Amino acid sequence: MFSCYDAVILGAGASGLFCAAEAIKRGKKIAVLEHKDRPLRKIAVSGGGKCNFTNLAADWKHYLSANPKFAISALNRFPPQQLLDLVAAHKIAVYQKTPGRYFCTNGAQEFMQMLLQKIPQTAIFYNTVFKTIKRRKNLFHLATSRGEMAAPALVIATGGASYPHLGATSDGLVIAKQFGHKIIPAHPALVPFNLSPRQMEPLRCLQGISLPAAVTVGSQTFTDDLLFTHFGLSGPAILQTSLYWVKNQPLTINLLPQTDLFSLLKNQQTGTKNKVGSVLKKFFPERVAAWLLDGDDFWLAEAGTKKIQALSGRINCWQITPSSTAGYRLAEVMAGGVDTAEISSSTMESKKIPGLYFCGEVMDITGQLGGYNIQWAYSSGTAAGKNL
Repeated sequence: MFSCYDAVILGAGASGLFCAAEAIKRGKKIAVLEHKDRPLRKIAVSGGGKCNFTNLAADWKHYLSANPKFAISALNRFPPQQLLDLVAAHKIAVYQKTPGRYFCTNGAQEFMQMLLQKIPQTAIFYNTVFKTIKRRKNLFHLATSRGEMAAPALVIATGGASYPHLGATSDGLVIAKQFGHKIIPAHPALVPFNLSPRQMEPLRCLQGISLPAAVTVGSQTFTDDLLFTHFGLSGPAILQTSLYWVKNQPLTINLLPQTDLFSLLKNQQTGTKNKVGSVLKKFFPERVAAWLLDGDDFWLAEAGTKKIQALSGRINCWQITPSSTAGYRLAEVMAGGVDTAEISSSTMESKKIPGLYFCGEVMDITGQLGGYNIQWAYSSGTAAGKNL
């Protein structure tokens, strides 16, 4: 004997709950299976606990995928402004950290409650794992730790492998493979970089220092804060860059993105008795200035062009090749995933298996840093929920 539903949703994250809420609104009987003891675990820690819940600039150009235009339909049907209107209707206080990038003033809990209010708690089965999934006579049969369930629709909203300490797994990719879907190789993204011990040695004195920088990899450049860590490089500029980085590819880092240091130093050579260190300390913390000088605090008036060029190049065009990323443990998202070529962009339904749906991070759609991935979870979840 088994329990019957209109749809079973695997995962009580943002995409799964938005999908459930939309389907329940349409009168569908839904079961949401969550293998941990509470929902929305990634939402709870996003944005440093303040929940960076959307970005008004969210369009396909901010997503990385074998086919980034796949995101257009879902984002148009449930755009950021619609989410902002929903938040306003629930009287949740918000603020913009940078233009268009929205956070919850009082933390993530109010936002989480807004989502959970739309779903009967009896529809969410916590601490529930599936053992097998089979499709027979147009029904998906799931053997779970709470007994057998069956439904004509199955939604894979399991997320990706990022944040494993919160219970993230690659189960969604395993299920997709089981049903014959192609997987674009998955890897950690929006993730810090490791540096080798040799690279780290001169940088150990800089641990904990953050400063603005422009970081370039290939044709992509991101200007934001860079953070020196005990293992390598982090901060928003680095996390953004990691989306496009491939192993053994160098980074070019401009530590003074708004200043042409060579021209500035050349202009200060005449009629000055300053050492170059006094100029650098106007732009950098003392430890960073000392690292850049590397023991050679020369007089500007006496320096030749090559000497000034060498220092300027080290600051405006510092090149370093990371040894690796810091892996899923510190990654904010998983890049890659279920190939979108085999999924309908308007309904999120599999083109191979009728009744099988995907939403959120499990698909090969990865947003840049700044609320884009959470917005994709809502938009894709809503698209699936409207079509169950």
